[in-house]
Amino acid sequence: MEQSGARVPCGPLEVPPARAQHGRQRGGGGRVEAVVRGGAIALALEDQAPGQQGNGLGARRRRALQRDQSVLRSARVELAARRDERAHLVGGRALSDGGDLFAQPQDRITTASSGTAAIAGAILGTAGRATGARPLAAIPAFTFVATANAVEQCGYRPYLVDVDPDTWMLDPDALAGHPQLDRVGVVVPVAAFGRPVAQARWHAFSERTGIPVVIDGAACSDRVAAAPDGYFGSIPVAMSFHATKGLSTGEGGCVVASDPQQMSDIQQALNFGFVVSRNSGCSALNGKMSEYHAAVGLAEIDGWPDKRRALEDVACGYRRALLELDLADRLFAAPEVSLSYVLFDCRDADAAAAIRRSLASRGIDSRRWYGEGLGEHEYLADATRAGDLAVTQALGCRLLGLPVAPDLTAAEIGRVATALAAGVWSRR
Repeated sequence: MEQSGARVPCGPLEVPPARAQHGRQRGGGGRVEAVVRGGAIALALEDQAPGQQGNGLGARRRRALQRDQSVLRSARVELAARRDERAHLVGGRALSDGGDLFAQPQDRITTASSGTAAIAGAILGTAGRATGARPLAAIPAFTFVATANAVEQCGYRPYLVDVDPDTWMLDPDALAGHPQLDRVGVVVPVAAFGRPVAQARWHAFSERTGIPVVIDGAACSDRVAAAPDGYFGSIPVAMSFHATKGLSTGEGGCVVASDPQQMSDIQQALNFGFVVSRNSGCSALNGKMSEYHAAVGLAEIDGWPDKRRALEDVACGYRRALLELDLADRLFAAPEVSLSYVLFDCRDADAAAAIRRSLASRGIDSRRWYGEGLGEHEYLADATRAGDLAVTQALGCRLLGLPVAPDLTAAEIGRVATALAAGVWSRR
């Protein structure tokens, strides 16, 4: 791995042995402020004790804003330069380099206004709207609420299914035996924390049951871009380019599928139901990516190799810092999960609370990205459930997200690691 600046040097990233349970989140140190850094939400850290006054954060904010303004200027230039490339637009917008990024032909990828819109468009173009006979969409209970939002936009009622404790994802073999399967109109497996969903077993599930499958790829774009084989095929994969993702357009998403007709149907569903003429021919939404966000995406793709290496260095830095504290076996970072996340397994809810208090007392934020699962949201409290969702509840209590940003320094990673360790040791 390349070394640069204050980033922690180390060898190639290695995936620790498989462990029983995993999870995800993010935070910052010193006073915490969310800023957009070239398409990724970062938590600015001010190197001062809580309550002290200082200009560290102001300086960080100014540098972040300067970077943002540079990205936006590049976006405007990209947009103007690509006005003559209309023949190569994807989904009506100018993010035409996405096919090359994911090693896919241009007719197999279309952009969307958000990751949520991408899921909804893929469902409408593949399974269609819910019917009276099949009103349910089987989705993992352990996911971000956008998955449930998307299926509801297509008329389905969320059917919450527990996940596998090792993969954190739906298991097609286990789902095949669920009692309400004959009422399920679509299944939406989720790439938990960017762990890509392999297509083969889900293709076999769909062939065996006749139920369409759409993969919520969420944050997996950086993982599948690095190794696309096995993750793209006849099942549509919807991905997010939100600002919290490693590969970002600020806001946006895309769908990748191998069937040109299926992709045409998905594009139609994302464009008011229009194909060529302004005659709406299907259930649809206004889910197109704006040209502005497409231009931001082109600028992001140009800088992606450097950003990817920087995020890899951050993951490596956390591994080194926690290895010194004898806590590395509880860390989950790239390539196990997306470059967007660094996760710590707190082991139980009480330990997680102690660690969060230790981080917060030093001005460092943390986050439980999926909370305690979809069933804990007020709106989804009455959603149909397949069992007690015990694995989801355990993962939600245990997994804590730590700060991630491309320019997070070794010193800042060390501060986070020290605060985290203090929380762990406070319970011994």
